[in-house]
Amino acid sequence: MSSQFDNYKGNCAKALDHFKKELGRLRSGRASPSILEGLQVEYYGSNVSLQQLGLVAAPEPRMLTIQVYDQGAVESIEKAIQQSDLGLNPSRDGSLIRVIIPTLN
Repeated sequence: MSSQFDNYKGNCAKALDHFKKELGRLRSGRASPSILEGLQVEYYGSNVSLQQLGLVAAPEPRMLTIQVYDQGAVESIEKAIQQSDLGLNPSRDGSLIRVIIPTLN
């Protein structure tokens, strides 16, 4: 009986963590680095998480910046953001990518 309860408790904790992640990705008109969490970028023939290729920050309420660690990955990151279903359009400034979050309507 105790092992069933522990199993149930573990499943509930996993479900709650998943729900929190999904809420973090919700677009609310304010920029949040979690919007880009889980985005995969093709980098030298393999899919890599965006967080491994650059530092994602929200310096302003409606803008995200990505400071890319490797200059060669900038184009791949831009392409991944454009092809995602997020509806965002990145702009590049050297190794810094800016993503303006449009206002909700």
